[in-house]
Formats: sequence, C-alpha cells, structure tokens
Amino acid sequence: MISKSDKLRARRPYKLGVLTAAWGRSTLTQQVLQHYAGIRVTDLDLELVCVVSPEDEDPAPYVEPWKYVEIENVPLGKKWNYGIEAMIDLDVDAVMIVGSDDFISWRYFDLVHEQLGRGSEVISSRDLYIYEPPSDYVAYCESMVPGLGRTLSRGAIRALKDRLWDSDAPGYLDSSLMRRLRQTPGLRMHNARNMGDRDFALLDVKLSEGPNIWNLVESTHPDKMDLVNEAGHRLHIRCVTYIPARQFFSDYFPHITNYKALGRDNPYARTT
Repeated sequence: MISKSDKLRARRPYKLGVLTAAWGRSTLTQQVLQHYAGIRVTDLDLELVCVVSPEDEDPAPYVEPWKYVEIENVPLGKKWNYGIEAMIDLDVDAVMIVGSDDFISWRYFDLVHEQLGRGSEVISSRDLYIYEPPSDYVAYCESMVPGLGRTLSRGAIRALKDRLWDSDAPGYLDSSLMRRLRQTPGLRMHNARNMGDRDFALLDVKLSEGPNIWNLVESTHPDKMDLVNEAGHRLHIRCVTYIPARQFFSDYFPHITNYKALGRDNPYARTT
C-alpha cells in the first residue's frame, strides 16, 4: 500500500524515472534516447537513466539530458538492478522501464501520471505495436501485457526490496519481474488499454539484422504471429492487426517522419 510519505510527495510534481539499458544497435539506441529526451508532460519531471557496459563494441553516443551508469552486460538482471539503484539515488517517485529499441508516445506518460496520482503502484499496457523497418506496415498486438512501459511506484520498488529482477537472471527479465510481483501481495495494479482520449502507443522496433531479444515470426497457427527468442521459446500473440505505417507514425509519433530509416539514418528528417 502507499505510505503516508508517498501521499505527501504526491502534492508536488511527480518525478518519474525512465530507465533503459543499452547494448549494440547504437544508431537505434541514440534515436530512442533522443525521443525520450523530447517528452514533455505537465507536472511530470523526468529523470532519464541509461545503463551501459564497458565491453559494448557499438556503444550509443551521449544524448543530453540522459545520465549514464556503467556495469558489465551479463547477467542482465544485475545490470538492470544497477539502474534501479541509480534511480533510488535520484529520489524518483516511480520508474518506467523501456528497452533501447522502444518508443512510447506522450499520452502514455500522461496516463501514468494520472494513475500514480490515483494510487496505482504498478502500471502497464495491454497492447503493443511492433515495427520492422523499412516495412510499410506496423503490427498491432492486442491482449498482451508487454514489459516495456511498465511503471513501478517508489512504494512498489521498496516492496521488492529495491531489486526488480533476479540479479543472476541472464534473460527473461519480464518473467523475473512478474514472478516477484506475484510474490508481493497488496500492490495496486493498473493495466491500460488504448481507447478514447487515452489513445497511446508502445512501439517495439525490430531490426532485421538484430540484435533482438525477441523476433516477430510467422506462427505455427494459421494467420497468427509469434515472438521467438534465441533459445527458441515462443510467445503466441492472440490477435495481430496490420496497419499502415504512415498513418501510425502520423498519429502517435509525428516527429518521426522518416520512420523507414529507424536504426539506420536520421528518422526525424523530412521525406519528400
């Protein structure tokens, strides 16, 4: 439950931490960092932290106002928990988790802000979009609960003893976090769905040349799609709808005008 001190903190603008971890894909990572650096939401102050690794041979360039902390890439659980430590030091009210290939539209930040004010302690989405440039279409995956965009309040982080993931976890971080959440009763959770004036987009960009933890492939079920990782584990997507990329980016990310160049060239440049 939310403590008295958390309620007192709610009287001032929320300080929301956005946490990511980088590995390879320097061009796409830079584009993602630039995107979040441009997010502005009334009464919401953002603290941006990126966890990098010294052995990364393709590191992303520095992007202001992101703060960087460094630790080895493996195990991944330890790497991401190191980012949580940095967020605690920054005294944030909540932390939003994003991958270095994930874009989230500003309306989701608005919704997170609202839900934090209502006392929600764990906030996530039920929908996900996937785009593999230079495709002309974006895949809308309905009835999923993706890890990207999951936001935990200060109280929820404390309830997990400041460790969101198993430190020795080499991967499957979302499963690790969800297991720890299920083992922590009493947390107030909110799963948001795109609807009405709360229409938002959580976008996972998949580069054909990788590296991707999960790749979108044709399903073993007719007319379906699956997410498959390097170990061959599959996640079946119940419902996939393909929408024109031009309309999608115009609606949710109008500043990304050259979306086919994501991960390669400047996606913010105007196209003819």
